[in-house]
Amino acid sequence: MEMASLFNNLMTQTTVRRPAPLREDATEDDKMIRNEKLKIYTKKTDVLEQNMIAVHTIIWGQASPAMQTKIKSVKDYETKADSYDCLWLLQQIMAITMSFESKKNPMMSELERLTQGLHEQAEGVGRCSKALWWKHRRKLGKHP
Repeated sequence: MEMASLFNNLMTQTTVRRPAPLREDATEDDKMIRNEKLKIYTKKTDVLEQNMIAVHTIIWGQASPAMQTKIKSVKDYETKADSYDCLWLLQQIMAITMSFESKKNPMMSELERLTQGLHEQAEGVGRCSKALWWKHRRKLGKHP
């Protein structure tokens, strides 16, 4: 999809930074510290991968069947799905959604706007009528 490229700069992939390599003249303490940092790096990488799988699964599960079908028709779907690429998935959803909004019938949009305005006016009249009714009851001395 061409529109997906519009959203490339909005999000970035989370990564875990690998510890810097040691200098040749590193002491034994430096080597031990780096080994501990590598263990932490490995754990963080595993957790990140598990989280990306979970997030991808949640996003995919929230998409409608029609949206899933459209995403499956995109060129790199198999590769991106196998790598649990959440950013790619979100970009595709955004692109499909934006494409849908741009194809929306302008007359329907106007009708929806007018209908919303009428509902808001009706709610306002209902509130005014209720307030006047209570005011009238108080004047007559009929408190609830």
